[in-house]
Amino acid sequence: MLTDRTAPCSVRSFDEVVSEIPAGIRPYVQPELLKCQIEIAGPPATCIEELRHSLIDLRGAVVNAADRVGARVLAAGTSPFPGIDYEITDRSRMRWAADRYGAVLTNGLHVHVGVPDAETGIKVLNYIRPWLPVLHALSANSPFVSGVDSGHASSRSVLWESSRPSARPTPYFESPSHYRDLVAAYTERGESLDEGMVYWYSRLSSRYPTVELRMSDVSPSVDETILIAALSRALVGMGLSSAGRRPGIRWDERLLLKAHRTAARDGLDGASLTLEHCGPGTARQQVIGLFRHVKPELQRHGDLTVVASLLRRVFTLGSGSARQRALHQVRGVQGLLDHATLRGQAGP
Repeated sequence: MLTDRTAPCSVRSFDEVVSEIPAGIRPYVQPELLKCQIEIAGPPATCIEELRHSLIDLRGAVVNAADRVGARVLAAGTSPFPGIDYEITDRSRMRWAADRYGAVLTNGLHVHVGVPDAETGIKVLNYIRPWLPVLHALSANSPFVSGVDSGHASSRSVLWESSRPSARPTPYFESPSHYRDLVAAYTERGESLDEGMVYWYSRLSSRYPTVELRMSDVSPSVDETILIAALSRALVGMGLSSAGRRPGIRWDERLLLKAHRTAARDGLDGASLTLEHCGPGTARQQVIGLFRHVKPELQRHGDLTVVASLLRRVFTLGSGSARQRALHQVRGVQGLLDHATLRGQAGP
């Protein structure tokens, strides 16, 4: 989100910021629902270091452009400040969404992972859905809503779920046609404009040959973005290796919804996500359970050492949500988010 350099409020500076971004990077910068939001969508990457360089370049370009027009860029799932400018971006899709759902300031992290075809993608979606609450808890980075502590580690999730009819755990699909029928039902009821406005926590991309994981808050740092992306790719890889051999766990959507709501409320510091396949224990222990589950894929991609190191760092420093709360009474969240957004690391 774009904020004022000196005052605790957002600013409608998207157009001004984009005009200052180098031409080679501009195609990867996109508008969002509100003019005080800015989205980066980097090119495909095949390894962690490639992704790291891309994110640092993109975040750096946006931060520098914002600085030239007197604004700041903060990577938080919701606004930690009381002043929010709700002017809608002047695009037909954005106006439709605002008219239908209302204006809500939320910032998420979406990870795309390639799949060979829709049929395989459906099997992958079925496989990964029970594990997504764990990534949801790990990525929590939005404790504040308009400057007030919401009581949730991921208040973005709560706002998004309450404002979008399809913002729910992904259903279990019997086939690609079953997937298409459910998507069509949302559009026929007027609850979505098209396939791109069906907001399940994971889905087939309507634009790319990928599955898209959508349950995470935007990460405060490049490191944490890489952590979520690497675990996501590894989880999808496990699904790909299982496709055709065994179906995904048929978890009831109500149980998954409860697990996601627990993740949103407690984040990484929760007692448990009540997910039996993750093993007993706290949310942190269940994150370790996910890490162990996807270890073969992390090793295959050469990501194991880096992901283990990044997990230890987050476990030591706390999630983005916990760090925001810890610093809020000391010097506010501005310094924390300034540092993390630009420099890439979770802590000083």
